[in-house]
Amino acid sequence: CVTCQFNKMTVFSDRAVARAFDESGTVFMVADWTVRDPEITEALAGFGASGVPLYVYYGPSGEASVLPLPLTKKSVLRAVSGAGL
Repeated sequence: CVTCQFNKMTVFSDRAVARAFDESGTVFMVADWTVRDPEITEALAGFGASGVPLYVYYGPSGEASVLPLPLTKKSVLRAVSGAGL
């Protein structure tokens, strides 16, 4: 989606975000919903979402946190640093 591409080119390509991911051991993963995969649809529904984008951060304990939209560099850095959303 356009929003997903914008976030990839701005938030996720930001050097500070990349550095925070590296330092914290955060792994960036993408579920491509270009073809409506039932497994992805089910995962979206599990978070109360009916479509994309949906950004979820799994902290060291494995607890999931849905990042707020519109996505910002600040919200990603707060999540990765453990400062909360």
